[in-house]
Amino acid sequence: LGRLLQRWGHWEQAEAHFAAALSQLAETDQEHLARLYADWSLAAHRQGNPAAARQLLSKGLRAAEAAQDDPALAQCVNMLGILDRANGALPKAEQHLQRSLEIAQRLQDPGAQIAALNNLALVQADQGDLDSARSHAARALALCETIGDRHRQAALHSNLADLLHRIGQTEEAVSHLKQSATLFAEVGLQEGEYQPEIWKLVEW
Repeated sequence: LGRLLQRWGHWEQAEAHFAAALSQLAETDQEHLARLYADWSLAAHRQGNPAAARQLLSKGLRAAEAAQDDPALAQCVNMLGILDRANGALPKAEQHLQRSLEIAQRLQDPGAQIAALNNLALVQADQGDLDSARSHAARALALCETIGDRHRQAALHSNLADLLHRIGQTEEAVSHLKQSATLFAEVGLQEGEYQPEIWKLVEW
């Protein structure tokens, strides 16, 4: 429920669910604690609270390492890349995201691969490596289509549109932008009302 509320941009409600989940977890359940703290860190980040995001993620990383749980570690290291990018530490962010991608590929986890590829593309675009960014974003989109996550497909089309516009491929950029708008409109309609926060997905 917390993750779902994050998708809608209901941050306070998401955090309330994360807190409730935490109250139900034993201290020895390091695997689930790691994932919970990583999710909670993303909520803090999206609300513009980097200190809280770092503190939560630090707990998540410790839990993932204690559990020796690679899926949880992939998620936490991916989140570390997001926070480093937000802080302008692009080389460090790229290093963390490459590590997350390597773990996800070894696990054959498409969801974790999509997250790492997308965030890696964003970092590479920030550094001016647009060809690599486009390649990684395209790989993320192809994987996303196989698992049917239309919300993240929409975000990836949007990110690709931005990249293609910067490269100068305007026609292809417009095509991706149209696909993004169509998908966002489909998933952003809830009980007859648009959910504007759904359209703001860029990284996860």
